[in-house]
Amino acid sequence: MREEKDPITFREGEYDSTSRYSKDFKYAYSIPEDCEVYRLKNECIYLELKGRESMCYELILPSSFFIFDVGSIRCLPYLRKITAYSDFDFALDGCPEFGGVTRYWRGTRLQEICVLPWLVDKYKKLFGYCEGLSEAIVKVTAIPDNIAYQLTIKQDNGFRTSKNGKTLVIVDKDTRILEIPYKIERIAATAFGKDNIIEKVVILGDSEDYHKDRSGIFEFDKDAVNSLIRTKTLVFKGPMHTHFYDEFIEKSKIPNLEEVIYPLWNYSHFCFRGSEAENGRHTYEVKAENFSTIELVEEDGIIYTKDGKFLVSGIDCKSKSVQIKNGVEEIFQYAFCCNKDIEEVYIPRSVTKVGECAFKSCKNIKKIVFNFNQITKDAEHAFFTYSREIHFYLPSSDFSYVLKNQYERLHNKFSRQGLGALTEKLTSEDSNIVIVHTLPDYDGEITIDEETGFVYNENGDTFVGILADNAKNIKTITLPNHIRSVSKDAFDVLSLKSIEEIIAPEGIQVIDIYDSAKSCRTLKTIVAGKDRISIEDGVAYYNGYKEIIDVSKSVKIQNFVCKEGVEIISSSAFEGHKELVTIQLPQTIKYISDRAFANTGISKITFPASLTRIGKEAFSNCKLSAVIFEGQIADGANAFDYADFDSSAYIKVQKIYKESFISKYPKLKSIVKTPLPKWLSWLE
Repeated sequence: MREEKDPITFREGEYDSTSRYSKDFKYAYSIPEDCEVYRLKNECIYLELKGRESMCYELILPSSFFIFDVGSIRCLPYLRKITAYSDFDFALDGCPEFGGVTRYWRGTRLQEICVLPWLVDKYKKLFGYCEGLSEAIVKVTAIPDNIAYQLTIKQDNGFRTSKNGKTLVIVDKDTRILEIPYKIERIAATAFGKDNIIEKVVILGDSEDYHKDRSGIFEFDKDAVNSLIRTKTLVFKGPMHTHFYDEFIEKSKIPNLEEVIYPLWNYSHFCFRGSEAENGRHTYEVKAENFSTIELVEEDGIIYTKDGKFLVSGIDCKSKSVQIKNGVEEIFQYAFCCNKDIEEVYIPRSVTKVGECAFKSCKNIKKIVFNFNQITKDAEHAFFTYSREIHFYLPSSDFSYVLKNQYERLHNKFSRQGLGALTEKLTSEDSNIVIVHTLPDYDGEITIDEETGFVYNENGDTFVGILADNAKNIKTITLPNHIRSVSKDAFDVLSLKSIEEIIAPEGIQVIDIYDSAKSCRTLKTIVAGKDRISIEDGVAYYNGYKEIIDVSKSVKIQNFVCKEGVEIISSSAFEGHKELVTIQLPQTIKYISDRAFANTGISKITFPASLTRIGKEAFSNCKLSAVIFEGQIADGANAFDYADFDSSAYIKVQKIYKESFISKYPKLKSIVKTPLPKWLSWLE
């Protein structure tokens, strides 16, 4: 119940002192216990009775009244009649009850509710009245016309509305073109006399937002529709809901209707309705016009806003393959609805919103490629094409999963209607085939080779990846000769679970391929022209076995012996392998690159005489205890930067190279030693 936040005032004079109101008289909290007929104060908009019961049998609601809280019913056990001079709603805890209020009044003494003539149908629905059946428990009657019309407001455009301006009550007899403003929510049964001469009805949209829907509760009384016997043209200048179409057009009759005009941005929603004329259901023509001030352009049968951000309609597109232009951010609802020509759709990465039912009933669509970056949930309902077989090409995401499940569920629901006996055979034959192909991760537009499952960039010269379902069992990938580069995540480890060999055309950097594919544990060889990378036990060798370029983080190596022939250990090749304790370098080693052994567990290392250079911070964060140079001192003034030498650590160099070493590594002077001749080495 509503909290009494406002101070409570007692009525004076003609009003009983036991009536309680808020200070501004807008909220009524109780009425006299012993009154028979009670009229709320004119300022009152909200009735929420609390506490004691009243003997009142008739309650009169003023023209300003707005909400009747159903919790008040328990305080009115003797109430038999409500007379209302306003369009009010019943509410529970402040929330209007549009679905019916019979359950609240059942078992009470209420017999009649007397309302304004144009609201009779509304309250009949609320109290459960059904045409052709017995009357509801509460009788709905009308206030006399001569009194009711005193409460209407004369508008400038030839009609009268209710006091709140939301109900069109009556139209002047000489009106030929009727324009219904955006704020109107109801057209009452009393709106048109039988002798009206209305030839054209225009239902206006929002002038500020040209594709904003009218109120969801817009109602056009069937009796009013049936009175439009001279109307030939019906114009909607804003989007309308399907339920409005069903109520307004199908269940009612405008006998001489010749054309229905919808806004271009919502035309496709209703286009298929007009096609039903072929079956004798409709005799009018369906058209579309641009009612907005926003300029539209047409390209290949598809209509966009001039700025290219919105796709408005594609209902008239005749192309089998549709490539929506890059830069489009939103595809309007029902944009391609019922287009029977389209077979393939490519949606660019720039699209972030696909309107509801954008591709509904496009029954010939077999392929939709949508490499989205981010997408709203509206898109879950956009692709109900009802095709017998459809392939979705989507990134791996929760959206892909939801889309597939919803599509299958809704398609099956509709396809099974009208089948009669739902035997297993019929159900299986009528079920659709939905296949979702997972696209590789790529921030750009793509093209797909369906035969190989290879995915390329828009120009076709960059290899982007492989469709997940094609990649599972593939062992060898041979890239075509037109490829000039490979994207960062082209070889996704989650998809390529069996890959052993990658062969690329000459000109592509084999190192780039390795950087993209190095997480594939089964990979053994990468070849690009004459360049080659071999991978053994997680160690990647380049150019034969001359260079170690990387050691996989997935392998754990404690003691490593380099192959003879290795000349270079690349930057950061062993970095981060803290389990690595010892390494035996070959007599062919020439160069150890920057940070090659950084953050490893190496404590002792011997450099062969062939070593000529050590890169910066090669042993950063290593706790070294013994470093031995067998030959000349390798170049690299910063090789031991950030290395940690313990208190007993030493560096052994040949005596003839001691001064050279100290000149290159002056900070290590204190721990430099020269070994004794071999015949005295036992003394060390």
